[in-house]
Amino acid sequence: APLSYLALFDAVTDGGAGLRAVVIPQIQRDYAQGRRDPVATRIRQDFLDSVCGGATGLTGPVSLDFVYGSVRDGVLSPLDGQQRLTALFLLHWVAAVRVGELTQESAWADFGYDTRDSARMFTHRIARHGADLEWGGGPGLRQWIEDQPWHLHAWRHDATVQSMLVVLEEIETRLLGLPAADVWRRLARRDSPAVSFRLLQIGREGDAGHELGDLQGDDGTFASDLHRAGEVSGTASVDGFTHTSTV
Repeated sequence: APLSYLALFDAVTDGGAGLRAVVIPQIQRDYAQGRRDPVATRIRQDFLDSVCGGATGLTGPVSLDFVYGSVRDGVLSPLDGQQRLTALFLLHWVAAVRVGELTQESAWADFGYDTRDSARMFTHRIARHGADLEWGGGPGLRQWIEDQPWHLHAWRHDATVQSMLVVLEEIETRLLGLPAADVWRRLARRDSPAVSFRLLQIGREGDAGHELGDLQGDDGTFASDLHRAGEVSGTASVDGFTHTSTV
C-alpha cells in the first residue's frame, strides 16, 4: 500500500514500515536536486511544485512511485529514491519547524548521509537545532542556518549540502503565507496521504525483493520502474528527476 514519509517510521502493526532511520549509503551520488543549471532547475521546480502542491492542498494527492532499498535493524539504505526521500525529509523539516512539531523524539528526523561526513553532520544538526528557529519575521531558512554557531564552513564546499539549501529555500517560498497547521496535517495524514510512494524492500543478497504492503502482482514492472527512476539509467526522472503524480 502507498506510504507517506512519516509512515515509514510507524510500527508495522500500524501499517508503517517500522523504520528508525534513513541513511543514504556511500555508493550513492551527491544530492542533486538543488543544482543551479537550467535542466536541474526546471525539473526541481516541477517536482517541488508537485509535492508542495499536495502538501498545501493546491493540488490533489501526489504519488512518487517506487522507492526501494535494504532495511537492516530498522535502517533503510535506499538504492533508488535518494533524491525523493531527501526532498521529502526537507519538506517535512520545514513544515514541522513552522508548527513546533520538530522535537528530539521525532523519529522521522533521523535522516543521514554516509556519502560524506559533512553532509551527515548537516542533516543531523538541522534536525537537532531546528526547534530553535522562531518562524516568521526573521531571516530566511538558509540565512538562519548560516548564522548559527553550529554551522560549518565546510558546508560551503559540499555539493549535497548546497543542494539541500537551495531546496530548503524553494520549499520555504512555496509554503510562505499558507496555513502551517493545515500543511502539517496533510503531511501527517496516514489515510490518503498528501504525498506517497511504495517501498520495495530488497532482502539479503540473492533474495527477491518484496513490497511493504501489497505489490498486487506487478511482475514485469520492477525493471521498468528502476529504469524510470533514473539513478540506475541516468535518464531524466524523479531521481534524476521525472515524477509521477496523480492530481
